[in-house]
Amino acid sequence: MDAKRIGPDLARVGKRYFDDWHRDHLKDLRAVVPGSIMPSYLWLKKNEPGMSSFNEGMKIQAMLGVPYAEEMLKKAESDARI
Repeated sequence: MDAKRIGPDLARVGKRYFDDWHRDHLKDLRAVVPGSIMPSYLWLKKNEPGMSSFNEGMKIQAMLGVPYAEEMLKKAESDARI
């Protein structure tokens, strides 16, 4: 499965900016990064993601070829809550 990288490496970007920047980016990303093609995630403020199906979703992605290690799948829900 090939995937084209469109955006930056989030591991590096995450360390470069403060929490407020990340919140603003998710609410109105084009105010922070003009010309970005990333969709807005404003709905996250109103709707907490459902954790009950989180592990199942990760397992399905692994079956489809996403290279999750078994340890990552076991800790997926607890890691997402951090």
